[in-house]
Amino acid sequence: HRLVMAETFSGLKQRVLWKWNQETMHNISSNVRLDKWLPQQDILGHPKLKLFIGHGGLFSTFEATYHGAPFLGMPVFADQAGNVNRIRAEGWADVVKWDELNVQMFKSKIEEMVYNKTYSEVVKQKSLIMKDQPMTPHETVTYWAEYVIRHKGAPHLRSPVIDMPLYELYNVDVWLVLASMLLLVLLLLLWLVVGLVRCCCCRASRRKPAKQQKTKKKKN
Repeated sequence: HRLVMAETFSGLKQRVLWKWNQETMHNISSNVRLDKWLPQQDILGHPKLKLFIGHGGLFSTFEATYHGAPFLGMPVFADQAGNVNRIRAEGWADVVKWDELNVQMFKSKIEEMVYNKTYSEVVKQKSLIMKDQPMTPHETVTYWAEYVIRHKGAPHLRSPVIDMPLYELYNVDVWLVLASMLLLVLLLLLWLVVGLVRCCCCRASRRKPAKQQKTKKKKN
């Protein structure tokens, strides 16, 4: 997979920034820069950014939305596939499956997303919606910090969960009652089944002596 990606990136006209655990790679072209760490927020916010390729983690998709960056997802595990499929349905992302990865397909998807302006237009509209807030994040933090100070810790905003005992918080008492009722029903059903079986056995045992007496009378 690494070789396929390296060959694909080497064949692109654009400059590629690739986060890799080593700063060198054999047969890598000059348009690809490798680095162990990259300032992702600054890169996504750069006006010349054309495409963001990643695994599709939740925070990565949020960051791509905020900065208006089209996203090409290569999910590996957990929620990544779901995240990529969700934003793909919104019209500003696409997905690459690892078992189908090859140079031709990978390059085709990259070029489609880079040159097709629809992806960029859709995600930029998403970015505008996300940023359209009554206050900036800095103003929001400042307001609530001062609010808590003004109201001496704002005890009226404290969640009642803080003062709940654990058995009440996790509904242990409720589950115990439900479990007891279920156990009682099962015991009642068991008692009925046992009673029916005994009744049937008693009737069968009574019929056998009666049949034996009839056969003896016939012989006599």
